[in-house]
Amino acid sequence: MQREVLTPSERPSRSALFVPADRPERFDKAWLSGADDVILDLEDAVGLEHKDAARANVEKWLSADRRAWVRINAHDTPWHSRDLELLRCPWLIGVVLPKAEHLSARVVHTCTTLGKRLIPLIETAVGIQTAAAVAGTPGVSDWPSATLISSSTLKSWATTMPCCISGPNWF
Repeated sequence: MQREVLTPSERPSRSALFVPADRPERFDKAWLSGADDVILDLEDAVGLEHKDAARANVEKWLSADRRAWVRINAHDTPWHSRDLELLRCPWLIGVVLPKAEHLSARVVHTCTTLGKRLIPLIETAVGIQTAAAVAGTPGVSDWPSATLISSSTLKSWATTMPCCISGPNWF
């Protein structure tokens, strides 16, 4: 399967395609889709009983001709440490970190030491509150901006704000 392989610094990143890492038959299709980046997802897209197999799929598929990102499991899960070990793979561009309310020194150190890029995902109200600190952490990637905030997070955050007109007798 052919696709021009450029280093992340040689091309802009305008689009990304997330692919469940327990579905390796989809990896090549995603790679050839035209998306600027492919993110192999070890987190919510993968059932608990498939986490180890999904990690092995990622490791097996990556190559000098097929570079990708990986979304790992959150720091408070039993899979996080093993997911971080994937960063040793030379063809992994970087890590997408879910539920990033803060960045652990371990994640930042691992990414920096191994030359991997880091994209924190802001997915909670606490994440919104700490987004500036997370985005300002040395080592956080600038793709496509310092952090990614999910639309569901913004919707949730927006709906908890007080309204000008509200109450049971309004209608």
